Amino acid sequence: MPKILVIPDIHLKYEMFDRAEKILEDGKADFAIQLGDMFDDWDMQFATAYYQRTAERAIEFQKKFPKTLWCMGNHDLGYYKPEYGRRETGHSKIMEQEMEKLLQEMRGSGIHQKIVHAVNTVVFSHAGITESWIDRQKRLITYPADGWVGVGDMLRLANNAALDELWLENSPIWARPQNEQLKLWWPERYMQVVGHTPVKGITFDNNLLSTDVFSTYSYGAPIGDCRFAVVDTEKQEWSCIDEDV
Repeated sequence: MPKILVIPDIHLKYEMFDRAEKILEDGKADFAIQLGDMFDDWDMQFATAYYQRTAERAIEFQKKFPKTLWCMGNHDLGYYKPEYGRRETGHSKIMEQEMEKLLQEMRGSGIHQKIVHAVNTVVFSHAGITESWIDRQKRLITYPADGWVGVGDMLRLANNAALDELWLENSPIWARPQNEQLKLWWPERYMQVVGHTPVKGITFDNNLLSTDVFSTYSYGAPIGDCRFAVVDTEKQEWSCIDEDV
């Protein structure tokens, strides 16, 4: 059954793809999922070569590992719809036109960033699927208030959500359920795997696996231990990868 390598927020650190390739080539996972936020980072708005190379490495990775799944992050979404006016910290205004071309090339290579993916009983998204956000989406489409939303319904609601809904603080690209103020969608049945919220080490709590250990402080120092995780989607189990040095 699928063991999936989790590639969390890259933020222009395209060398993460080099390490991910080695892990897959060594047979330590069946395929990979990237959790979004490939672009933007502290004080990198004018580092245009990093945007170009990150997109190129993503395309190379997709061609080499075509089973790879891709999630949408809040930093990515700002380049798909720049006219919407939502720009994250680090958004590169001067890259918007070039990013339109790069995103087209990425889609042409088979990279389709979705809001959420589900493999067996494990749900992957940038930030997390919260109960309050799913309940709101149900009300918007007059879904029966007492109707249980199965994983297929959840995928349709999330992957077809309006832009305004995706920018809410409890949405799958913005939520921070680690603070326990946001209740996860059906944690009793589904394990969720997210990036977005920087952590010092990969953590598992309330069936939520938080993996953003590659992000940095504004002065450049790493926040986390920069390790990768592999998730067994049948057993809802996970482990950190021991990489050959």
